[in-house]
Amino acid sequence: MEEKGNIWNRLKQYLGEHRRRFEHRFGCNDAGKHADIRKYRLKYGIGIAVIILVLAGAAIHTQQRIERERAELAESQAAERRRIEEQESVAQSIAESVAESVAARESEKARIDGLLEGEVREAYQKLFEALSDEKYGEAADCLYAQEDILESFYETTLGGECYLYDGESLKKEDSGYGLLVNQSGIAYLGDWKNGLPDGEGTAIRVLVLDDIRYDLSSGGWKEGKMNGDGVTGYCYYNGVEEPRIREIWKKGTFEENLMSGEIAYSSINAAGEEIQWKILAEGGKTVVDERWTASEENTQFRLSSETSDLHDYVLQAGRTDEVMWKNMVEWKK
Repeated sequence: MEEKGNIWNRLKQYLGEHRRRFEHRFGCNDAGKHADIRKYRLKYGIGIAVIILVLAGAAIHTQQRIERERAELAESQAAERRRIEEQESVAQSIAESVAESVAARESEKARIDGLLEGEVREAYQKLFEALSDEKYGEAADCLYAQEDILESFYETTLGGECYLYDGESLKKEDSGYGLLVNQSGIAYLGDWKNGLPDGEGTAIRVLVLDDIRYDLSSGGWKEGKMNGDGVTGYCYYNGVEEPRIREIWKKGTFEENLMSGEIAYSSINAAGEEIQWKILAEGGKTVVDERWTASEENTQFRLSSETSDLHDYVLQAGRTDEVMWKNMVEWKK
């Protein structure tokens, strides 16, 4: 509107200027010059008409341009509002989807943890605490007392799949840290990967022979087998009578459940006396080196103890090719 007003102001200025020029040239009372006046008026009238048309066209064009710009601005603003509304709608949908997903996960976690209840939950909690505190006798007592329900829980409730108990809740996970008791009554607490012991951990099981004992393997694991430094052995944890051996332990390096290199072998009798030997092995088999002495008939070999001159480790000649040095608690999936 401001531009349109400027155009008409210029037109009025133009007409006023030409009127003064006309009066100055012909004078208002000069009757003898009527013909020239008519010609001049016609000439300038046409010019003025052309100017008016040009100015009117320019004004119309300007007005159309302004209206187009207003329409484009309105459309741009409307498009921006639509874009913002779409973004808000998408954000709300994502938030609702995330909330639903979180709620579903929490519900599933609660359902899974609910599988562990009653006597089974109590047994898992006792095992977790006992193994964490290295109270292996308590862990063995729990395994022995709850053997049937623990094995049934694994096979029936868990369907033989990997669920880990972390000391507070049961989770459907095959990697991480936790406790699981399998169908063979073996409890493993430690690191897991792809449903197998992998990392640092301890496996324990209970056997009833002449007396009840636990077998234990603790140390490094990989893909369900002992690998790296570790110890394996057994203990009649309720005690034995002389001259029986109460505990046997083999400490060294494992590879795929078999021991190689130097093994610290120890034997503990009913009175708690510990005798130690240093034995070399390769792939689980005994390496008979110069430290061993053979009997006259070569039917057996003897190795003196590192801690007692009164005790020898006796190896029958026929057992030199036997795999004797290995993980005593092999995990079975």
